[in-house]
Amino acid sequence: MDNETKIPRGPTKGLIWEDCPACAYKHLTAAYVALATVRQDFSVFSQCCKWDVLMARAEILVREARDGYTGNLAVAIGCVAMAESFGYAMPTRERRPAREWRLKLMAGDLTANLGYTYRPIVEALAHIAEAVREYPDLAGIDILADPAVHITELRETVRQEIRNLEKTFELGQGSEPTGEQS
Repeated sequence: MDNETKIPRGPTKGLIWEDCPACAYKHLTAAYVALATVRQDFSVFSQCCKWDVLMARAEILVREARDGYTGNLAVAIGCVAMAESFGYAMPTRERRPAREWRLKLMAGDLTANLGYTYRPIVEALAHIAEAVREYPDLAGIDILADPAVHITELRETVRQEIRNLEKTFELGQGSEPTGEQS
């Protein structure tokens, strides 16, 4: 801290982070674990829809908000709102729980939970999306723009991005993570 102006140094848990290599590393390692459980090789986007990925992202973000990263609550609310807009082709009874959850989140209720169980590919894509949001400089993840990308390609790309972050920021090597706070 600067003694004259008392300006705190380093990131704050209440912000929406967009420059956190350690956060991206955390999400990519989670995505890699999820992808490692998928044994078949298929086109990634043939097995999930935007609704599932957005709702899984929202659940990840709410868990992080509960852990004190309060800036993530706004992003979670946005993910649910976006999922609702994609879900208009769905029956109202299927959309209603998402809307009710979003309204509770908007009121600050972090205890509410949808309790959905997502397939590993959905969890992986949600974590990859969060990694890209928290550290947009990930070079290889643009593979997701290809609707024909297969699991094996995606898993290898995620593995390479994990290694790049490890080398560039000395993550996973016994050093203090850059950015993430305990």
